[in-house]
Amino acid sequence: MIRIAHFIYDSSDNPWLGGGGYIRTVEIYKRLPGNYQIDIYCGSYYNSRDFFIKKNVQVIFIGKKSKNYLLSRFWYVIKAAGVLKKESINYDLVLEDFSAYSPVFSFRFVKKDRLICILQNYFGFLNHFKKFGPAGLVPFIFENKLLNKYNNYIFSSRDLSEIVYKKNNISPVESTIIPYGVPDDFLAVPEKGNFKKGLLFAGRLEIYQKGIDILLEQFSLLIKNFPDLTLTIAGGGKDCSKVESLINKFKLNNNIINKGRVDMTELKNLYSSSYLTIIPSRYESWGMVSLESQACGTPVVASNIPGLRQTLQHQKSGFLFNNTDELVSYISLLLNNSKMHEQMSHEARRFASEFTWERQAVRTKEFIEKLIRG
Repeated sequence: MIRIAHFIYDSSDNPWLGGGGYIRTVEIYKRLPGNYQIDIYCGSYYNSRDFFIKKNVQVIFIGKKSKNYLLSRFWYVIKAAGVLKKESINYDLVLEDFSAYSPVFSFRFVKKDRLICILQNYFGFLNHFKKFGPAGLVPFIFENKLLNKYNNYIFSSRDLSEIVYKKNNISPVESTIIPYGVPDDFLAVPEKGNFKKGLLFAGRLEIYQKGIDILLEQFSLLIKNFPDLTLTIAGGGKDCSKVESLINKFKLNNNIINKGRVDMTELKNLYSSSYLTIIPSRYESWGMVSLESQACGTPVVASNIPGLRQTLQHQKSGFLFNNTDELVSYISLLLNNSKMHEQMSHEARRFASEFTWERQAVRTKEFIEKLIRG
């Protein structure tokens, strides 16, 4: 039996996050064989309950059942330290999904040869500051001082690994790159017939990182030339009310369909029924939305930033934009050229089929067992 403890604040129904990091964790672990016993430790919130994903994969909530996001993060850090101090000896490996907003300092309690740092995001000083003002200095210090405390790393993208090596002077003993995957049923979506001309934004409603303000402002310009164009927003998060305020500010109520948080079945239907998926993020580690959309045959227009560049083929399965003029131009081009859109739809499916969760699970298993043997 291989015993794994995985620490990640996020979880599927977390009212403030519920992002891709947790989905990635679950999709990989539920594909590992039965001789793995995995405990996933997540941050508690006001109605969280422990549960099993499968017989050998359990989600355990630690901290206090708070209705306050910052308190939930704080108590998660405190309780994680207690769990690590008492229980880490019972695990073959401990994996920490590193977050500068709730670091659990696992290197203080676990021998480095039994510890893996999983890195899915790197913010840097500018993004911390723009997101939180002077308070962003605290997570920046954690990010800057703690990331070189580990020996073993799993990165979600090549871009991310290169940035972290350069900025944090990391020389890992063992490291690997394991990207996100695409659900099998997304790849099985029937090819489109008639393309309904609507745009989609899917993801966490966090304005600064996800660039929702950029999208809404440019969408207000697009509908001057395409008055019947709609934008569907699917997702939840801490900035829901701020997104509503922006919709009102730009007078977009007649063209916006706000779905809120949706399950994977509805998300798949939204991808497959949309004409384009727009990803205007200011920074990302990996664009799971990009691959999911392409798997359903929907081309993507995304920011030309590290983490997104590797998730589509520019001018083949979508477009990477460098500024807002290009964003509007690429969307307009595809709205006016159905033949190009159809060709991109075919190429998007082909490209996304190269990424499966099964493949990422195999790579994770190989890396884990390599460390255990070592």
